[in-house]
Parts: sequence; C-alpha cells; structure tokens
Amino acid sequence: MLLVPKRSKERLMAVIEAANYILWDRKENRYHFYASYVDGDSEDLRMAGWNGVIYEDFYYADHSSVRRRIELPHAGELIRWLIRQETSQQHEKVLAQLVPSNDEALCREVGEYFYHRITDASINDRNRLVYYLKQCGWKDCKGLGVNVVKNDPGITVWNLYGWLINLPGSKEAIMEEMRTVRRMIRNGELKVKKLNTEELEGYMDRWYMA
Repeated sequence: MLLVPKRSKERLMAVIEAANYILWDRKENRYHFYASYVDGDSEDLRMAGWNGVIYEDFYYADHSSVRRRIELPHAGELIRWLIRQETSQQHEKVLAQLVPSNDEALCREVGEYFYHRITDASINDRNRLVYYLKQCGWKDCKGLGVNVVKNDPGITVWNLYGWLINLPGSKEAIMEEMRTVRRMIRNGELKVKKLNTEELEGYMDRWYMA
C-alpha cells in the first residue's frame, strides 16, 4: 500500500480494501480482524462481522471464519483521513465500522459527517446512513424529518412514519421533529403531494404511547 501514489484514488481504494476486514468490537473495546472464507480450494476472504454481530455475510456450505485481536494505534488519524476523502458506500461502511465507541470526540466527528451526509439531496439510501449514525452514539434527530420530506415531496405517511421512528434520539425528540414537519406542511413551508398530517400524527402518537 505504501507504493501507491499518496494522493491517488488508487491509494484510497487500497486503504478501504485493507480496512474492510477491521472492525471495532464494542464488548471488548478493541479492534479485531474478522473475515470469512470458503473451506477448500477458494482463498477468497469476505467481510463477515460488525461489532461482534454478523452484519454482512456470504453463506456457503463449507463456511469458516477468522477473528483476531489487533492493535491499530493510528486509528484516529486513519478515520479523520477517510472523512476527508471522496465518499462511496464502501468507504462509509468502513468508516462506520472503524469508529471506536469509547472515544467520544471521534464518535462525534464521524457522527457529524454522517449527519450531514443524510441531508444530501442526492442520497437514496438514507436508512443505511442512519444505522451508521447510531453506531456513533448520535442522539440528535433535529432537521432529519424535515429534510427527508423536502427531498421527497411524494413520500407516503407510512414511509415517513417508518423514517421518523428509526431516527436517533429520544422519543420526545422524535415527536418534536414530527411536530415540526406537521407545522411546516400545514403552513406551506414544506410541499407534499398527498401526505395526511393527521394520519401521521395518529401513527406517531400510538408509537409514543407503546
């Protein structure tokens, strides 16, 4: 990897490929190398873990895995470098799995990155980013309901409900975001096609009381 030009796209891809097999274990508060492979002739290693829980796996009849504790003394530098690079889904997955949950400052930096990424109008798969945001211990949902309606005026009540209840933060904070969305729709600040705010409020009230 050291032979790859310092500022090249190839260097970024080499780093991501290597880091793809490293994850932070929340139970042990340390990094692990974790991969799965097919027994037999195949030498293909595949990413298989996420913080001690199987997250993304490739299942085969003869499936084995390798897990080893490792030291990553410059993890903070690596994570901050990744934040500054051109983004991709693979890049963001690696960034999220590297975040050490016991480093509050670093979790906040990565959380801010994902928070701003969710508000990008070009993003289609926001649920993936919300999952990463929660991995950082993020608790602020302000603006995330408003933003999804702004970027998708045709959103249905059911989809908006599903989005809101999955946001980070307390139930009280999520209900406040719902009320902000409702108010902005009713006064015309947010344009929607067919979304019924009373129906949304009913779903949210039942969720809150459950």
